[in-house]
Amino acid sequence: MVKKILIVSGIVALIVVFVVVNKNKSRNREKYQINAEVVKKRTIKEWVEGDGTLRAMKQVSIGSDVMGRIEKIYVREGDIVHRGDTLLKVDPSTYMAKVNAQKARLAQDIVNLKQSKVDLERAQGLYSKGFISKKAFEDAQNLKKRLTELVVEDKSLLLESERELSKTAILSPIKGEVIAVYKEEGEMAIAGTINTPGSVIMSVAGLDTFEAKVLVDETEMTKIKLGQFARVTVDALADSVIKGRVRRIVGMPESSGSYNAVVSYPVYIILSGKLKLLPGMSVNARILVSKADSVPSIPVESIGMQKRRFFVWKITGDSVKKVFVKKGTEGMNFVQIESGLNVHDTVAVGPSDVLNKLKTGSKIRIKALGTGRKRYGNYKVRRRKKSL
Repeated sequence: MVKKILIVSGIVALIVVFVVVNKNKSRNREKYQINAEVVKKRTIKEWVEGDGTLRAMKQVSIGSDVMGRIEKIYVREGDIVHRGDTLLKVDPSTYMAKVNAQKARLAQDIVNLKQSKVDLERAQGLYSKGFISKKAFEDAQNLKKRLTELVVEDKSLLLESERELSKTAILSPIKGEVIAVYKEEGEMAIAGTINTPGSVIMSVAGLDTFEAKVLVDETEMTKIKLGQFARVTVDALADSVIKGRVRRIVGMPESSGSYNAVVSYPVYIILSGKLKLLPGMSVNARILVSKADSVPSIPVESIGMQKRRFFVWKITGDSVKKVFVKKGTEGMNFVQIESGLNVHDTVAVGPSDVLNKLKTGSKIRIKALGTGRKRYGNYKVRRRKKSL
């Protein structure tokens, strides 16, 4: 009985070995079906993307240098104004009264000064004849001097009062469009800087030149340089692409303030061309940070990584070989190869699940040659990470 069991077990073992060996042989004979691409020379562009808003290059917050009730507003939102046009008027009555009082004081002091000059001449004659003391003569001299200084002071105060009165009429400092009016007639104009709450009465923007303020992710900022070319799209003008140049890079980051906030840096792009734009419009900007002309390139998806080294599956005949490569400029669909491959070499592109199974020497069959990705454009956009 034991002998029969051993014989049966041996037969089963032989069958299992036979099945495994044949399965391995079959697997070794299996050819993976892959897509492939030939190394070709292309122009590769790398872009960095940022979202933001439009700003007028000349945008002025209008406030008042004097305090008072707003008597009249002469403009409305959307009005075009020129430099020197009157935008609004603050009640001038208080400042007019101050000017009149100062004029009266000056007039009286001028009369007193004239009389002091007459008195001094008389005192000088009397002093020379010995009819008055030296002290009386010096008192007359000192009175004339004090009144002269007082007239000078009165004139200065009158000029200051007239200057305050003139500021009750607020003029436009630039030619542009009134883009916002924050106060109504009858409200108080608060004197102060534009950072003082309630001090801004209206805003005027020059609409001939605009810039886009966009936020760029911190991981991409080292690639941004002054003067780089940019393509800006405005949400309100979906079919229009506006050209621009990087004008200013701000070193102070902006973040959402939340936990694990994404840190971004403001980049200002001056726009060219004349389009009907308004401050505050949402924009998307793509900044050209790198370009390589006529360089060997392959599809991005054909590259893998092993221990921080990049590699591809190079096709030779009906098998593949792992080849390590050095990348250059990387676009959206294609990447420059600086070393490891030559023009006209062929590499495996996909599918990705097949690429993960390949080993050096694996047999393959090319299912499709060429990825057809040219229609998507050979640029890469570095998208700014969204905050959580």
